[in-house]
Amino acid sequence: MPLNRRSFHTVALAGLAGASHPLFAQTKETVIGQVASLTGTNGADLGQGLQLGIRAHVDAVNARGGINGQRLKLVSLDDQYLPERTVQLTKELIDTHKPVALLGYRGTANTLAVMKSKVLEDTGVPLVGTLSGAAEIQGAPMIFHVRTSYPQEISQLVLQLSRLGMTRLGLFYVDDAFGKSGREAVRDAAKTSKSTVVVEAAYDKAPDKVGATIQAAVDKLVAAQPQAVVMVAVGDPVYTFVKIAKAKSASLRLFSISVVNPSAVVEKVGLDAAKGIGFSQVFPFPYSDGTPLTREYRAALKQLDAKAQPNYFSLEGYVYAKVLTDAIRKAGNNPTPASVKAALDAYQPNDLGGFTVNFNPQTKNGSNFSDLAIIASNGRLMK
Repeated sequence: MPLNRRSFHTVALAGLAGASHPLFAQTKETVIGQVASLTGTNGADLGQGLQLGIRAHVDAVNARGGINGQRLKLVSLDDQYLPERTVQLTKELIDTHKPVALLGYRGTANTLAVMKSKVLEDTGVPLVGTLSGAAEIQGAPMIFHVRTSYPQEISQLVLQLSRLGMTRLGLFYVDDAFGKSGREAVRDAAKTSKSTVVVEAAYDKAPDKVGATIQAAVDKLVAAQPQAVVMVAVGDPVYTFVKIAKAKSASLRLFSISVVNPSAVVEKVGLDAAKGIGFSQVFPFPYSDGTPLTREYRAALKQLDAKAQPNYFSLEGYVYAKVLTDAIRKAGNNPTPASVKAALDAYQPNDLGGFTVNFNPQTKNGSNFSDLAIIASNGRLMK
């Protein structure tokens, strides 16, 4: 689906949402907003996945008559994974479209930039769900996290590797806020699981440096012969790294955290290089109807677009939207940013159907779910 470089506006179920339809005759709109990477080479598929899942839930809600008689309208803007654009577009979105809340952001540096700008505090608009588990973004007063933190996710991954006998670890990470947060989490997890990080290798994501630094990282990691390499990276550099690393050492065991799309890895590097790569996951397995949540999500996704394929990132966006719409419903007939924020502050533990959201009052983190999936020989994920 082609996306405008700057923005994409979604009005769910356009055929039902017109003023002529009885469900929405003479009703107001409740606007919700998203700023995320919808284009670019640094994992735009993640932002697109979040948006797709949000749209699926918004359409499903509108098909049932909206919330308290008002239909939802999603406004999505493309920051291209650039933190300064995230802040700029957040301000523009709030000023122009007056959303009651934001959702579905992406990136550690992007979220930190929003926090530093104080735009959420200054406007009183809450944010539900940002695709980052960095410790540095936990506890911000206006941000409600719906994914497991990186320290907890990585701790569970490293523990699982140690149970499989892989205690000599390598670390491949991007030299930015996201990568450094993951690096610290790997170091801490290794200490508590009786593992050792025997080699660390960072890459520079600057376009004129990324290729050479990835090659140097591969050389360093392969020379140290770790039993497993944990990747804290995203986007095209992951695919480049996997191609080079597997070509140099086919037996190298690679494991990624949940910010990488396994389907994209298979597509970009080929099945021979991709098979056997493991991925920690922080949402339920989306490729089957194994839980009430995934059944609901898969049905909504099919209703939105019969050709859309389920994945973890659209499920994540769906969950973000599900939590936010629950808060909007509890905020009353005329929701405002303040009333939605109050509903989120008072949010009670909620089982969404095999995935529980329970916001910690200090960190405002609502989940500790963790799982592991591996790319099988047929290119599909298996648990």
